[in-house]
Amino acid sequence: MSRLRPIFYSVSAQPDNLGDIEIRKTVLDWLKDSGRPLVVFVGPMPSDYLAGFGNLADVEIHSRSVSFERRLLFAACRGRATLVLAPGPQIFGPAALAVRSLINLVNVLAVRSRGGSAVAVGRSLRGGLSLGRVLDRFLIKLFSLYTVRDDLSSQAIGLNLRQHPDMAFAHVDTSPSEGDRNLLALSFRSDRAVPLELLSRLVETARAEALEPVLVSQVRRDDPQHRQLGNLLGVRTALWEDRTHLQQDEVVRGIYRRSLHVLSNRLHALIMGMQCGALPVAFTEAGQDKLTSTLRGVVTTESWPESTRTDDQPGPWLTRSPVSAQERLTDELHTASERLRELRQAFLDVL
Repeated sequence: MSRLRPIFYSVSAQPDNLGDIEIRKTVLDWLKDSGRPLVVFVGPMPSDYLAGFGNLADVEIHSRSVSFERRLLFAACRGRATLVLAPGPQIFGPAALAVRSLINLVNVLAVRSRGGSAVAVGRSLRGGLSLGRVLDRFLIKLFSLYTVRDDLSSQAIGLNLRQHPDMAFAHVDTSPSEGDRNLLALSFRSDRAVPLELLSRLVETARAEALEPVLVSQVRRDDPQHRQLGNLLGVRTALWEDRTHLQQDEVVRGIYRRSLHVLSNRLHALIMGMQCGALPVAFTEAGQDKLTSTLRGVVTTESWPESTRTDDQPGPWLTRSPVSAQERLTDELHTASERLRELRQAFLDVL
């Protein structure tokens, strides 16, 4: 058995969401580069979700939280554990939400008390005064490295935290564009209604500019709303339906490679669209700051991302010449990936 300290990590998330794979895979790839033995919690995730992470043959897999916790605490007591939290959001609120913070606190204390390391990158913190916020404020101070992906998390927790681009910016799609960029990719959250009148005007404007709108399901649960919108507006859809994660990932990227713009209120639809060269248009609404707070400082041009609010007319972005904007976007993606390479080195140094 290896004498190297094992690293404990979780990839369990929303099983129908390509973006959750995207950010967790970045960290998992970095962990593989460390050369350390990996112990990974997968929970109830289906096999086609796990296939999105590549080869896991050399990874110790745990599907039951009890067995993962037992393995972690046993290794921590021997002074042979490093704990890495998965990237993504942490919401402070009702006491029930504090359970995750309490478990994290126990785990980190066990690991750190015997000389191990605790690392978290790509986090996002939201919520007001609560037990979870109190616990996490104390917890963060125990980490060897703790970073966030947006410019509001430090304010939410009341600590000055290191910020960097979302972990998905580590990936750039290297496949060539599939023909002319004559599509407008649209992807909407199913838990928020899309104003039909606004969308209808947007579709008309796009078609007048020789762009074909396509509704794209990057999250499987968005299928019903996309199907309904497609039927009402006569718009082509790229639904998930019974495809595997890898199959839908390729379908989605194929559309983004042919899209001039991607308009969405899903963060990783915008980022994955950008990976493939599509210009991002953030579909925002009052009280929702996830898109702008994460992209601000990464996509730094004056023109992108545009905000299209529910009471807006379709923005002028559809009629603008995209050449210079796409060149700037390429430069911004390069800068973001460079910043993440620097973070990767700091991450590996801590491990």
